Amino acid sequence: MGKGWKVVGGLGLVLVAVGFWSKSVVVIVLGIVLTLVGERQGARAAKEKHEQLEGAAILPALKGVFDSAALQTNERLTRQDIDAMQLLLHQDFHYVDGCDKVTAKYRGVEVLLGNVRLMQTDTYREEETGMERSTEKEVWQGLMLTCKVGHAFPVGLAITPRGKVDGLLRYADVKTGNEAFDKRFTVKTDNADAALLTLTPRMQEKILAAANASPGAFFVTFCCDGRVSMAVRTGRNFFVPEKNANDTEAVRKNLQENLRRMLDIIDETNPIAPAKAQEEEV
Repeated sequence: MGKGWKVVGGLGLVLVAVGFWSKSVVVIVLGIVLTLVGERQGARAAKEKHEQLEGAAILPALKGVFDSAALQTNERLTRQDIDAMQLLLHQDFHYVDGCDKVTAKYRGVEVLLGNVRLMQTDTYREEETGMERSTEKEVWQGLMLTCKVGHAFPVGLAITPRGKVDGLLRYADVKTGNEAFDKRFTVKTDNADAALLTLTPRMQEKILAAANASPGAFFVTFCCDGRVSMAVRTGRNFFVPEKNANDTEAVRKNLQENLRRMLDIIDETNPIAPAKAQEEEV
């Protein structure tokens, strides 16, 4: 099918504009039809591309890093799943969309990940008709990954790219002393000293390595209950790259490398001394 659908859709938009300019209903209708045909062809091409990558790149990449993994292309992570991650994405959203939900196991730990789209709905009232209208827009898209390791952390902390959490002033801003890390990330927590028990020099290097391999802005959180979560903001489906999509082996290697770097962060939590449960401290 190639990129012919883009030509058809583009021609349709041009005809719609010409139709309104010339006040020709026939041209407007023809333009709308061509636009819809182009959109349908584009959706079909995207689906075929995804199906090709699923068998040749996505599933092999998942099997290459996880002990076991089940991919559900038409399923998505829930709002409850995302809220539990406590990622400081700094975006307001009203509902969750997405696809490619993966449930996996990694060295005895259950891992949940998937491509997530956070959507915002704006409602307004038309002055002329008085009717309410609504518009939807995507405010965030990319990969989210979460799991619970076998112990709690001394304190919760969130790591975000510099400039992504402006205005969150009630949290302490941690300085690690690692110049490369501190230039790259902002660390927010309620207790800076306790946060550094988790954010060791080795952990900082693992996070930097994952961010360097990542195709987008990289976020990490460590929650007191032992949950580790990560996100990569790509603005597209994480599993379907915009470039080199026809080179399935290159796609597989890139996906596998990105996931491996993220799992290295989970591995690094093992040497961290477990935090005492609150009931033991009372």
